[in-house]
Amino acid sequence: MFDTLQCRLLKGAEYLTMEESRHELFFLSSGDDSRQDKIVGDVRGYVRNLVGKRSSVLEIGPSYMPLFPKRDGFNVSIVDHLDQSGLIEKYQALNVDSSLIEPVDYVWRGGPISALLNERQFDFIYASHVIEHTTDLVRFIADCEKMLTERGRVVLVVPDKRYCFDIFQPATDTAKVLGDYIRGSKSHGFEALYREESQVSVEYDGRNVLAWWQGRVSALHLMRRDPRGRMNSALAGHRSKDYVDAHEYFFTPSVFLLILEELYFHELVNVRVRLLTRSRGCEFLAILDRPTVSERLPTERFCALKRELSLNSIREQVEAWSKLSPLDDPLDVSGLLSD
Repeated sequence: MFDTLQCRLLKGAEYLTMEESRHELFFLSSGDDSRQDKIVGDVRGYVRNLVGKRSSVLEIGPSYMPLFPKRDGFNVSIVDHLDQSGLIEKYQALNVDSSLIEPVDYVWRGGPISALLNERQFDFIYASHVIEHTTDLVRFIADCEKMLTERGRVVLVVPDKRYCFDIFQPATDTAKVLGDYIRGSKSHGFEALYREESQVSVEYDGRNVLAWWQGRVSALHLMRRDPRGRMNSALAGHRSKDYVDAHEYFFTPSVFLLILEELYFHELVNVRVRLLTRSRGCEFLAILDRPTVSERLPTERFCALKRELSLNSIREQVEAWSKLSPLDDPLDVSGLLSD
């Protein structure tokens, strides 16, 4: 399992145990649960306490639920895809409580956020359920780097594909991320738009939900039943000059960590993950910062790390699959493949 040996592989140098240093905290196996609950506990509470009210923070895409409200005294700047009135109109139409929506400082219409903000710098950059929507993960992370103060940190709350409507989606690998970077992708591809046809809801704790905790799932349903319509809408979205939103990337904690480590190894980003939690509900927490000196691993050690994290990503999938009751049913497609 992922223990202090793998932490040593990550650091690539003389190291302290996680208990001794507290600078790098990785919670990647079920044996880490009690330690995570003791050290981190509630993710959003942990992040609010970490940031505090003196630090400058950029909150990206808070929509109707900011974590750092100005009304509570946080030193926050907000960037979103609509201004306050636009967000209120959008979420009221969806019957979502819009009372917490705050004034938006910067309205993003495309391009690097750092350019929109004239390369202002912040002690913390916070984005919850944002990174999976980006079209070029490398450039998003690199853009965040530009907006960090010397000891600044990027704080990401990331949906875990195993515990939400993305459960059928393939986990993203570094090759996909590198391909988007090389192409300079600025919009979601046909694949991301068409994959929405495979989104699901599940029966969990007596309710039909789109996201769930780590308990038993009693049933699973496809949310959409119009593949021909999805084909047409995905083609139209792919050809459109306007931005059409979608989930481009699908993560588990180990999948995310491996991608970030591989991007750092290839010198495409200059941040590393310092804290990574196991999922609680449908999401996990990742905190990134810049190394003060180069920490790039020798090739042999990086390959050993890649193997360990790849194996752990399989363990993560197996852990989630073991809670899916539909997998206990025998396969029967004979009556579905023929008239």
